[in-house]
Amino acid sequence: MLTLRVAAAFSTEPFALDVDSTDRDGDGRDDVRLVVTQKPPCRTDPALVAQGCPTDKEDKSVSAQVVWIDRAAGLSRDATEPAASLGALAAAELGRSKRKQTAASVPRGVAQLRRLLGTLCAEGAASRLFEADGSMLRCEPLGTVVERLLVAEVQAALTEKDVERALAALDRDGWYFGRVPDKRRAELVKSVSADTTSVEPKVTKLAVSPLPRGNAPRPQPVGIRELRRAPGSDQRRPVTHRRAGLPSPWSPTPTSALGPSPSRLAAASAWRTWSSRAIARTST
Repeated sequence: MLTLRVAAAFSTEPFALDVDSTDRDGDGRDDVRLVVTQKPPCRTDPALVAQGCPTDKEDKSVSAQVVWIDRAAGLSRDATEPAASLGALAAAELGRSKRKQTAASVPRGVAQLRRLLGTLCAEGAASRLFEADGSMLRCEPLGTVVERLLVAEVQAALTEKDVERALAALDRDGWYFGRVPDKRRAELVKSVSADTTSVEPKVTKLAVSPLPRGNAPRPQPVGIRELRRAPGSDQRRPVTHRRAGLPSPWSPTPTSALGPSPSRLAAASAWRTWSSRAIARTST
């Protein structure tokens, strides 16, 4: 007897299970074939949530199988599954990625296969299937599946002349269940580079002078510009007032161990008094 535990599906990623007990090796004992079907994801549009689980017509269900053979010593799992059925699905997406008529549907197919991997395989750390002892089902080896899915994603983008999407797919290498081999990745990078145009950067050196710090002298303003209305006209013309001997409000006030210089404080006070009068004249 085979015992499995099944966790509830994620709210937007439903799946279904189907069990077949056909004798696969002809020894008179019932074997077990578990088919895991990842259904299309539910749309999350607020206006459609009340309808249950609305889906897009472009999304399709995908299935993989896990097989146990009943031997004299007990159930023995078929080591070729689910890697074989998953690999066949990935190979189909790879074939579609090379044709202009079907390349546009490849990103959805690849994403759906990765959802199936997440539901079924312990390698994704979020599997919904567990053995009787609570351990997740492992799907290894998955190297071929991971490689085919990435190649299909990159190739589909290149087929549609979308280099940015191809680069984005390459950047996500390693996010899902492992990385592709270095040799294969180098081939993908070369393929993407063949469809890109290299641009040499133009470097311009700018002369930058640092601002003075502390009590260093700074440029002084020449005065305050005031808008004055000309007699008999509604237009105002700028008038510049210059006052000698008044410190700039932006210049630092010299300080000593006992505090700011009294003479500079008096000059700054006079500057503020004159400025407030100039503003008052402007407003009137």
